[in-house]
Amino acid sequence: MELPDSLTKAKDQAFASFLAEQQKLEDAATTQVAPEPAEISEAPESLKENDNFAQRARQTVQTLSDKNGRQIVAEIINVQAGSLKVRRQNDQHILQLPHSLLCAEDLAFAAYLWEQQILKESNAAQLKLNSIEADTTDSVSQAPQAPTPQKHDGFAQRALKTVQSLSDQTGRKLVAEIIKVKADSLEIRRQSDHRIIQLPHSMLCAEDQAFAAYLWEQQILESSTKALAEAEALAEAEALAEAEAKAKAKAEALEAVNTAEAPASSAADMIWNKMFK
Repeated sequence: MELPDSLTKAKDQAFASFLAEQQKLEDAATTQVAPEPAEISEAPESLKENDNFAQRARQTVQTLSDKNGRQIVAEIINVQAGSLKVRRQNDQHILQLPHSLLCAEDLAFAAYLWEQQILKESNAAQLKLNSIEADTTDSVSQAPQAPTPQKHDGFAQRALKTVQSLSDQTGRKLVAEIIKVKADSLEIRRQSDHRIIQLPHSMLCAEDQAFAAYLWEQQILESSTKALAEAEALAEAEALAEAEAKAKAKAEALEAVNTAEAPASSAADMIWNKMFK
C-alpha cells in the first residue's frame, strides 16, 4: 500500500532534519575553539609613575615648579635627603632647592631620585663586598677570606670584646683595641703604649684575617641596612608630604588666581624668588 504524497514528503523532511542535526553534532565534536586571549591588565599607577620618572631622570636639564606654578630651569647636580643641589641655566648659579618648595609632581620626582641614589649606594656596597670575597685566596699575602657560616657565631662573640689579641703569620702576638675596620687594614690602639697603628690584613695569621674579614663584612651590612631603612623612612615621609601637597595645591592655585600679585612674605616665597634674581 502506497502512502499519500503529503505523508511521503513529511517523512523525507523529518529524515533530512535528523541528518542535519547529526552533522552539526559531529562538527561541534571535531571543531576546536581557540581560547580567547587573556585580557592584559594595565600596570599599576606606581609602576607607570616610576617609568615616567626614570625617563625624566635621563634628561640633563629639568624644569622644576613650586607650589604656585613658578618655574626654574636647572641642572640637578646632587640629590640629598631634603633638598636638590641645582645649577640654574640662565646664569649657572648653584642653588640649594628644598624639597618643601616643590609642587606635588616634582616633590615625588625628588623622592624618586633620592630612593634611586640610596639603592645605587647600597648596590655599590654589596658589589664591593662581593669583590672582596671573590678576591680572597688561601694566600696569606692577599686579603682575608670571609668566614664560613660556622665561624660566624665564634667571631660574633669575639667581636664583643673591647681588647683583642692579634697574631701575625709567625705567631707573634699584639694586644690592642680595634678602633676602625677598613677593607685592607685595621686601625688599632696598642695596649702597651696606647699608640695608634695601621695594621694591614696581610700581616695577620689566617684566623685573624678571617676575623678581620668578618668585621668588614658586618660593617658593610650595617651601612647597607641603615641606608635602606633611611630610604624607606624618606619614601614614607615623602608620600605623606605628597598627599598633603596635593590637598593644598588646589587651594593655593585658587588663591594665586584670585590674588593679583602673590605676596613674598613667607620664607618659601623668599627663597624661591631669590632664585630668579
